Amino acid sequence: MLLASRCEKLGLIYRHRGTADKREVQVYLTPEGEKLVKKIASLHRDELLTLQKKFKIPGKQALGRNFVAGKLERIRRN
Repeated sequence: MLLASRCEKLGLIYRHRGTADKREVQVYLTPEGEKLVKKIASLHRDELLTLQKKFKIPGKQALGRNFVAGKLERIRRN
């Protein structure tokens, strides 16, 4: 929860208390948080693609735009 608190203070996420179960807390990315996640995903993807010359990356074709977009969408839903 400390990481979530720091991200919340930075304006990267917000929390929403569950309606049925008050113990439940849902965490969502703010628009600024989404920008940061996209930037980090892009940086990570680029790093992996540069390493492919030195290491064999299984399924490297999966590192295209659709792969990154799918991961971002999964993060947004959670």
